[in-house]
Amino acid sequence: MGLAVFTFVLLVTNLFRLMDLLVNRGVPVFLFLQFLWTLLPPLLIVTAPMAFLVGVLLGVGRLAADNEIMAMRTSGVHLFGVFAPVLVVAALAAASLYYANAAYVPRLVRTNLYLLDKIKYIVAGNIEAGRVFKPESDMDVALYFRRRNPLTQRMEGVTVKVLVGDAATRQGKAEIVATAREGRIEPNVFAQSMDVVLTSGTLHHFDTSTSISEVRYYTARFGELYYKIALTSREDLSRDRQARKPREMTTTEIRRSLDDPNLRRENRYALAAEMHQRRSIPLACVAFALLGVPLAIRVRPTGKAVAFSIAFGLIFFYYVMLKWGVSLCQNEAGVGVFIIFLPNLLVGVTGAVLFYRTLRQ
Repeated sequence: MGLAVFTFVLLVTNLFRLMDLLVNRGVPVFLFLQFLWTLLPPLLIVTAPMAFLVGVLLGVGRLAADNEIMAMRTSGVHLFGVFAPVLVVAALAAASLYYANAAYVPRLVRTNLYLLDKIKYIVAGNIEAGRVFKPESDMDVALYFRRRNPLTQRMEGVTVKVLVGDAATRQGKAEIVATAREGRIEPNVFAQSMDVVLTSGTLHHFDTSTSISEVRYYTARFGELYYKIALTSREDLSRDRQARKPREMTTTEIRRSLDDPNLRRENRYALAAEMHQRRSIPLACVAFALLGVPLAIRVRPTGKAVAFSIAFGLIFFYYVMLKWGVSLCQNEAGVGVFIIFLPNLLVGVTGAVLFYRTLRQ
């Protein structure tokens, strides 16, 4: 339950925008579910240690409230043997989260960004009827259609205008105008463009390559015509294809990049911050287990509200410190690496001391 609650809390800020994509923006249900599926595992990496803490507080707190801990002590049962499995499970959970965060989650992040681009082009394809659409790209192109068929969602009365050549001097200039009875838009994520498919229309070609006063005019009928409309400039497209953010890279890829002597300084610190953060978050399972067991015995949080309140306080402290350390590390501060692991150190040492004192009582 804790896992579902914490994941929902992190997801709720984007929930209304996600539902808007499904209800109002024409995103297919299957694509929406794929996008949601790739969005959840990166969140679960963060919320799993939180849920583990809540589970320890509720489980051990119930034992303490029912005097089961006291009964074990009076019967001569050593509490370390009782709670050692909790620490073992915490260690196994930490190892599983580290492996998932090192290899599996970065691939899902890349898939998520690919699906996000696909959704972006689908949303861009839902152009409002009666308005001229001009993308921000190197192409001098304009798209207009009169209305959208409510049944097929296809465009009707479509006009596409493309200018080719030097727009400043108008030398070597050609103007192509295509009018069609209907058309549709197909997103092309790999090319980062919209493929406009026109059906049953006429192509008009105005050629002014010789001089502005002499215009050559050609016309042709077509059954189906394809236009590729780029939504980004070639420079932005090349930069997006070459750049890969640290969270999209597996741990092996990060290590390989850090070994590159030509890596830029700011990129090296960003990759190092991502690497240390991936190591720190899984260790929270062990730190929370060490603190959660003695804390639950002393506080006895039998109600879910009390357990969640204690967990929220600890988690807020933990992740504020973690994000502060990541920010310092990205800004080339040497103390940032220490701050990233400091929450685990403080929570773990405090928990170990309380755990030891609990066993000695």
